[in-house]
Amino acid sequence: MHIRFKDLACARLRKPLRYLAACSLAAACLAGPIACSPQGADAAPDTSQQESTLPSSAAADADPSDEATAQAIAADTTSMDFELSERDQDASYDESQATHIELAGKSANVKGEGASAEGSTVTISTAGTYVVSGASDDCQIVVAAGDDDKVQVVLDGVNMSCSSGPCINVTGGDKVFVTLAEGSENTLSDAGWTVTGEADEANATIYSTSDLTLNGTGALTVNATAHHAISSKDDLVVADGTYQISAANDGLRGKDCVKIAGGTCSIEAGDDGIASSNDTDEDRGFVFVSGGALDITAGDDGIQATRYIGLTGGTLDITAGDDAVHSDLDLALDGANVTVDAGDDAFHGEFNVMACSGKLTAIACYEGIEGESILLAGGDIAIYAADDTINASAGSTEATDESASENEAAMEQQPMKGMEEAGFNTVGNVTITGGRSVLVCTQDGDSLDSNGSLTMTGGLVLVSGTPGNGNGALDYDTQGTITGGTIIAISTSGMAQSFGSESTQASVVANANGNAGDLVSIVDAEGNAVMSYRSVNAFDWVLASGPSIENGAEYQIVVGGTNSDEDEYGYAEGGTLQGGSSVASATATTEAQGMMSTGGMFGGGGMGGQPGGMDGAAGGRPGGGEMMQDQEGSWA
Repeated sequence: MHIRFKDLACARLRKPLRYLAACSLAAACLAGPIACSPQGADAAPDTSQQESTLPSSAAADADPSDEATAQAIAADTTSMDFELSERDQDASYDESQATHIELAGKSANVKGEGASAEGSTVTISTAGTYVVSGASDDCQIVVAAGDDDKVQVVLDGVNMSCSSGPCINVTGGDKVFVTLAEGSENTLSDAGWTVTGEADEANATIYSTSDLTLNGTGALTVNATAHHAISSKDDLVVADGTYQISAANDGLRGKDCVKIAGGTCSIEAGDDGIASSNDTDEDRGFVFVSGGALDITAGDDGIQATRYIGLTGGTLDITAGDDAVHSDLDLALDGANVTVDAGDDAFHGEFNVMACSGKLTAIACYEGIEGESILLAGGDIAIYAADDTINASAGSTEATDESASENEAAMEQQPMKGMEEAGFNTVGNVTITGGRSVLVCTQDGDSLDSNGSLTMTGGLVLVSGTPGNGNGALDYDTQGTITGGTIIAISTSGMAQSFGSESTQASVVANANGNAGDLVSIVDAEGNAVMSYRSVNAFDWVLASGPSIENGAEYQIVVGGTNSDEDEYGYAEGGTLQGGSSVASATATTEAQGMMSTGGMFGGGGMGGQPGGMDGAAGGRPGGGEMMQDQEGSWA
């Protein structure tokens, strides 16, 4: 049993207390109003109509002091604008009508209207298109246009640095477009510039107080040794282009939002790779990626947002010192191809996390997917985690920060009672309705860990659990049910927990010993392999459930050999089994089986007997019904 207590308050979540929602993400999805995006992992992103994939807050008028409903906080995604405008995606311009700015040394030459040069500073004061070229070792372009002006700055072979502030500093204008001319290569670098940290200070190599869009098919390198690389106090949009970004702090930063629909971007950042920080406006503070290719190496989080992160397309490769993808409220994974290597969590949404489509791979992390309500509805997920691969626990707010001390007191006063009866904060739920999830514990953690409930109605789950005995494959505190889908969980028996008696689909549970790399097969009375999975870790306990497991039927657990239908993860449904030895037998049942299987830790059946079909001793031999192996090593 591994209980995850939140002991760090998120100060930025105090305002969102007005977003109290009437139900959790998983419950809302199962009730029907939430639908997965129609675009699949291979579909081209459609930025013209991106709808919310998470529930809006249905209880805006709820009492913020109500601690019970504080658990259901969710981002108000219905009011968020995920679209790119036509102008964002249109990088064309009429060069003959544009004003041209030629950089040379520490000065610049302006040809046309709307801009002026004074020493090493070029100031753009009106709407229009400005084509910049040439090289300068200490120059700055300032956009100080009117509130309604739209300004297009075209970089066409620019190599410039600035020692006194941003290379491009937008102080005024409705919206600014930085367009990379076709075939051009451009470099912007700071040069010994010091950021003081004062409020509203320009703090990026490209800095804007207005909405900022990057487009065009050229290339841009940004060397930001002072602070952020590209930052907007409003929206930051990346529509196209090739970017090589190195930043002392954040790589791409849009206070209100960051929207990425295309292009290729490589980011090395001392802090966050991509960040959005607005914590006061209901429809702001989000990162939305619908296309493009991102390669992020970050000292802190790879992608971070105060309200919502949506990854609906594109390819992302993230290496992060802390979380790879972190939202202070909600996270939707719906169509992107994401590979992460994280120092802490791979995918973290403080409250709601939904995986609906796409491909998610965590090659290394401390915990895999963490949130209060976790829904696995589709997609192809593979997580290799040192601790919990899936962890659902109460999100952190002012209303929940006292839960850790309360839970400790409950444990000390009533250690042998059920979680809810003892007064624990049993908040959290994991719901699995579809997709394929491969969950591998690389050190010692739980595989499916919920401080509340665990529900499976569909999908395929393959668990190679902890090689130690301090955790288990399944770990829920209130109720665990399976009514559909297929799961085979292979782990150690020290904290073994099966699905509860509310289940309608039968499970096979048995003590069965094996080594790392061994194939584990569930074989019926006719000698047919129902399912097989090759364990990554050593094990002594197996749970299997699927539509083809018949309630009341007896099965053999066969360890070793090969299956003709093994896939890339060593899983096979059916297939021909060659070799292996029967190490246990068990009768499939919908009833709870084994220790800690009813009502969570210390609840219900308490420290019950060993799984059915065993002789009562841990790791014992099967009782009756042993199978015979034919001369060719096939099970019959």
